[in-house]
Amino acid sequence: MSKEISYSDGEIENEILQTLKESSNVSAAATIAIEKQTSWAFEYHLSCQRANLVRHFNFQGKRVLEIGAGMGAVSRYVAEKCEFLQIVEGTSRRLSCLQERLRDLRNFNVFCGNFKDFKVEEKFDVILIIGVLEYADLYFEDDGEDPFVAFLKKAKSHLKPEGEVLLAIENRLGLKYWAGATEDHTGAFFDGILGYRNAKTVRTFSKKEIRTVLESAGFLEVNFQYPFPDYKLPRSILTEELANRCPDVFASIAGASLARDYGRDRVVLFSESVGFNGLIDTGLLTEFSNSFLIISRQNKILKKDKVLGYSYSQNELKKTMTHFEEINDSLMVNKRLMDSDADEVDYQTIRWIRPQATEVKRGALLIDRFKRSLTFREWEIFFEEWKKYVSWI
Repeated sequence: MSKEISYSDGEIENEILQTLKESSNVSAAATIAIEKQTSWAFEYHLSCQRANLVRHFNFQGKRVLEIGAGMGAVSRYVAEKCEFLQIVEGTSRRLSCLQERLRDLRNFNVFCGNFKDFKVEEKFDVILIIGVLEYADLYFEDDGEDPFVAFLKKAKSHLKPEGEVLLAIENRLGLKYWAGATEDHTGAFFDGILGYRNAKTVRTFSKKEIRTVLESAGFLEVNFQYPFPDYKLPRSILTEELANRCPDVFASIAGASLARDYGRDRVVLFSESVGFNGLIDTGLLTEFSNSFLIISRQNKILKKDKVLGYSYSQNELKKTMTHFEEINDSLMVNKRLMDSDADEVDYQTIRWIRPQATEVKRGALLIDRFKRSLTFREWEIFFEEWKKYVSWI
């Protein structure tokens, strides 16, 4: 074990470890200590919603390296799907939580310490870097080279020639930060937008900046996807193709739920729904995504995704996955259960029947029109729309 890094959520990590030890089911689909998930730390480290970030990737038969696994919320899902998972985790206390989360699996290995000291001959099919790169300036000094580029170069050195890196990170220009949320790491208003007050700090990037960092590290292919409300607890994953072909659909999904402020009660300066819809004609929708999920490769493969977006619904009774697919120049919606391929499933009180694929009806949603009229105090328009809604009911 190399020297640990000095990163911690505090004593609550011990509480999470005890909770995992007391949990009879620690699978990726398990609802663990839902009553404790009013605490952000418990929610972040235990919520099964975390895995939504990578559900649409195929890990079958893959050998995966995860850098900075934390307490294993994503690790557990990936380990259940892949052939082998090599984990790098920086602290022994988090390592204990991680091992407890993976306790009934045998297809993983763990290195505890700074990723800079990680050495292994094997090359991997997939490398996961989720919420980690932004700390490189604090933990990855490397002989004067840009620490973010140096970090990614080291990651690339462990990648097979045809492999891919899945990188998740906040966008410092995310719309939620303009609309009143504090910067996720520093807790300061507009900190990322203004370029950060401290020279050496946790740092995120704009879309152009992170592309430059990845290309400087030697990645020739850089493809963006967009988790909403963000990569931490995503309900939807949207693609660049959807933004280009159906910006109105992209904007409606992006603004469907208010992004959270993880450091304090949320300040709302304007409706993010109205903001995203206002960006439709600018070509800048993706520039203001709250987070990025970036698929990077050393060589250009240029695989075109058939599916343009994914949305997830996870209630206590059933968990469903919806995907948006272009068929014969029409945007179609398909829905299925996340944990079953069955067309019909009997639950205690209802029967779920898989719906037929349907075409997306384009145009402004009524809820978005309500939010716009409220934002601009267009009361006559608001009440006229409201009358139509009541009449329809």
